[in-house]
This record gives sequence, C-alpha cells and structure tokens, in this order.
Amino acid sequence: AVDCDERQQLQRTMARSALSAAEVSAIMSKQLSRPARLKEADDVIHNTGSLEDLRRQVESLHRQYLRWARNAG
Repeated sequence: AVDCDERQQLQRTMARSALSAAEVSAIMSKQLSRPARLKEADDVIHNTGSLEDLRRQVESLHRQYLRWARNAG
C-alpha cells in the first residue's frame, strides 16, 4: 500500500483532478478505510515526503522482492 494521511490525500486529489473537497471526500468514503488498508498490506510505502524519499522506498522494496524471487527459485 502507498500511504499518506487523509488530509494529504484530499489535497493531492483535489489538485490533480480539479475536484471539490466534497467530491473527493465522497470518493474516499467509498474506498477501504486507511486503517483497514494498512492492516491488510504486506508492505507500506509512506508517501509523506519528497519524491526522492518515495523513490528510495520503492527501490528498496523492489530489491527486496528481487532477492525473494531469486531465493524462491
């Protein structure tokens, strides 16, 4: 799962999609809750920092998955 707090999610979606806060909130209310997503996730990428922070987390998980794949074969 890629995670950020709901406030950030709301602001980012409004900026990206040109939707109102009410529209974004309505969409978010139909989705799995943040706690439920995090509980079910095997891995969580925290998207609260810079793009470089995000990139480092993705690359780290990618390397981990590659190691697991090599060891599984």
